[in-house]
Parts: sequence; C-alpha cells; structure tokens
Amino acid sequence: MPRNILDGDDLELSEVKAARWKSGSDSDALLQHQNVRTALTQADGPLATEDMLIGDSGIEEIVDSTDEGDGWGAGRFTSFANLSNTIVGAGILSMSYAYSRLGYLGATLVLSMCVGLATYSINCMVACSVLATAKLQMQEIDALIHHTMREAENGGSGIGSAKYPSPSPLTYTGIGELAYGRRGAIAVGTSILALNFGAMVVYIVIIGDTLPLLLKPVVGSDSWIAQRNPAAISATFFILLPLSCLQDVSSLGYFSALSLICALSFVVVVIFLSTKGSMGQGDVQADPGSIDMHGFGNPMRAFGMELVGVFKSLPIISFAVACHTNVFPIFRELRQRSQNRMNQVAQSSMIFVFLLYMICALCGYSRYRDAVVGDLLLNLELEDGYIIPIVQSVFLVTMFLTFPLQPPAIRSTFVSLVNGGAPLGYPLQHLAFSTCLVIAALIVASLFPDLDFVYALIGATAGSCTMYIFPALCYLKLVCNWKISLKENWKDGILLFYGMFILVVSTTVDIVDYARG
Repeated sequence: MPRNILDGDDLELSEVKAARWKSGSDSDALLQHQNVRTALTQADGPLATEDMLIGDSGIEEIVDSTDEGDGWGAGRFTSFANLSNTIVGAGILSMSYAYSRLGYLGATLVLSMCVGLATYSINCMVACSVLATAKLQMQEIDALIHHTMREAENGGSGIGSAKYPSPSPLTYTGIGELAYGRRGAIAVGTSILALNFGAMVVYIVIIGDTLPLLLKPVVGSDSWIAQRNPAAISATFFILLPLSCLQDVSSLGYFSALSLICALSFVVVVIFLSTKGSMGQGDVQADPGSIDMHGFGNPMRAFGMELVGVFKSLPIISFAVACHTNVFPIFRELRQRSQNRMNQVAQSSMIFVFLLYMICALCGYSRYRDAVVGDLLLNLELEDGYIIPIVQSVFLVTMFLTFPLQPPAIRSTFVSLVNGGAPLGYPLQHLAFSTCLVIAALIVASLFPDLDFVYALIGATAGSCTMYIFPALCYLKLVCNWKISLKENWKDGILLFYGMFILVVSTTVDIVDYARG
C-alpha cells in the first residue's frame, strides 16, 4: 500500500516549521510566537497547535481538525455502504459477458487484479489528499501568524481580526492542480467530464434495452412505443430531462441506495436461474436443482483465447470497479477521518464488490454460456415468471433516479474549468446547458446502442485515466516528489503501465472491432 504519510517522514514543511519555532536564540521572540499561537487557538476557528505540527501522530490531527468534532460524520459502515453503492451499477450487467470472452478463470484473475489496482489507486489518492490538505493548512497558519504579528507590531491588537481560514475540501481536480498546475486540473477535469457523460450514455442504453421489454406485453410488440429508439427518446424527454434540469437534486441521492438493493436482488435471481441448467446453444444441460459446474471443462472456457475478446473485456472489468470520483466526498464525510480508516473502507468495499461480481458473472455465464450479451437484462427476456419483469422494473427505476445525479457533477466540473468557478445563470444558462447535455447523451446512445461497446470504450479512455494513470502520477509528484525507487514505487509503475496499456491497446481494439461489425 502507499507509504503512510502520517508518520512525518515526508513532512519537510513540518520539519522546517518545527526548526523555525524551536531554534533561535531570541527567547523573547520565541515567547511572542507562542503567545500569538495560544491567542489564535482561542479564536473562533480551529487551529492546529505546535504539537499537532511536529508531534508523533504527524498531520492526521491537522486533517481532522474540523468544527464538527468527533461525533460528526459517517461511520465506517455507512462509508462502506456509500462507496459500495457508487461502485456497483451497470457493471454487473456486463460482467457475465466479460467472463464469456475471458473464460471463468481468466476473468476471475483479471477481476482480482483490477480490484487490487483500484484499491491501491484509491489509497494513493487519499495519501495525496491528506498531505496536500495538511500543507495547505500549514501555509495558511503561517500566513495568519505573520499577519497577526505585523498587526501587533503596528500597534493593533491583531487578534480581533484573526480568523482561521479553513481550507476548502480538496477534490480530484484540486489534487491534479496542486500536482501539475492548471494543466493537471484540466486533464483530471476533462477525464471526470468524460466519465460522467459516459455514465449518462450507459444509462440511456440500458433504458433503451429494458423499457421495450416491459412495454411489449402491455401495448403489443408492434407498437411504435415498444421499439428501442422511440422508447428511449420518450423516456429521455419526459422523465430524464425534467429531472436533470432540477436546480437541486440532492433529494434524489437518497434513492441511489436502491441500486445496491437492486444489485443484490439481481444476483439472487441470477443464482436461482443458474440452478435450472444452461440455456446456451450446444451446451450440456445440468440436472435441475444444482448449479451447472460440471460443464466448465468444455463449453465454459477456463481462459479466453481470442485476443480481441480479451482486450475488449479488460476495460469492461476495469470500469466496473470505478468509484474514484466519489472517493473525496466520502472521505470528507468519514467520522474521525484518517488515511488508515479510509483505506479500510476502500478495501472492504472492493472485497464485497469482487465477491458480488464474481458470483453473478459465474452464474450468468453458467446459465447462458456463449449466448450471453453485453446487457444481461436482455438475456432475462428468455426466462419465464413474474420475478423477471419485477427485476427489470427495479433496474429501470434505478436508472431513472441515478441518471439526474450525473449532470450536476458535469456542470460543477465544467464551471470550475471553463467558467472560472462562476455558477451558470438560472434559469436560462442552467436549463440550456442541461438540455444540450441530455440530448447529446441521447444522440450518442442512439448511435452506439451496444452496451458492451460503450462500456468498454468509456472504461478504456476516461476510466483508465481516472482510475490508474492520474492517481499514480499525482502520488509520484505530491508524495514522492518524483524521487522514485524500484523497491518503494514498483506498484505505482504497474498502476501507470496498466492504465496506459488499456488506454492505448483496448481503445484501439474496441474501435476497430466495432467498425468491422
């Protein structure tokens, strides 16, 4: 795991500050510094004391010095649930397809690798956030002390106007800017924009796949509304667009927990269906009541030998464990937040998601074999029973409620990069931007209706940058200051190489394979 920066080894700024405070032969000046610091500690805002700056516990207390106190924030279980909820989503629908291309052993190995790399990259991001936040706070403390001393020397009290300027919570874009300046912020922001926009496209593709399946039994298979494009267009303009134009969609965030419940119920249904045997063409049928494991030798490949399938499946699995744009909000809300506590949350969430994906993918692959498609909901159309429409309906409602959460994130990133941080004017600019955004996502989803292609392309481009490349680059800059050694930074090298490999190779293969049909 990344070096724990709470030990003080990398706190050159802290060591300089400690030397400045503890050295100096002028005892009166040192006493004045201490008096100023004591007075500032009694001001309205929290202030890191000298012990916090140079104590054994390093900078952890600086990051934790918030107004809310120990009782504020989310516990580890709540943070685990929130992070797991952001990971599990549309990826669970494409995992069986990835298993059919890579083979059940190959896909499990790749899933394990992606989960491990994603966990490590989150640890790198948290380490960057902790160190950068501490340095910013120490710089502000230093500036405040000098300001107060100048006020006191000029005859003013100084203390009355001294307020501790609490730093703004760091974001992914902020980390990129601290590491590489404005170019870093633009690179990270662009990747986040592409990732969120890609998620919007994925949601519309799933809605276009699922809604006609539910409408055909009601209005008939020949009805125009039961066709893919009319159904997707109607849902977009009458449901998604009004919700996306809301100025405040925070209330919809509570419904996002429905996606986790939906995923769990979906896995249960797929496990139940797998006990009925295989529906794949030419596959050996299993005895009813037992999961079809005996067919692993022949029809269920252990390793996928087709290179195109391998390169297409890598970004699908990688994107399925993406949650990096939500790490910082969850970290900020974590009670008694620290690097170790957040790492524990990330590890627990990734292990849970790994088990969930693996079970669902194995059972789905066992049931449908090579007939499995990129959207597993389409395979459920072959099944009988009332439970299947219920599962499809729940997934559909989840897409309706989760889709409006993407435009605010895109608007926020857009105004910070392009509009100088000034919010869009309401209602004209707000409505115009949201409408253009939703229509653009609808057009892309209509042009590329294959979930496996869209999911793989987003994972290979924006996903690889957000999950692997940028965390490694920011960690090497902010924490290591590019002082690289093979012994300590070999994991960072693997993270960077894997991200570049997916970005170049998988993107090329996915586009070429789609162009060839």
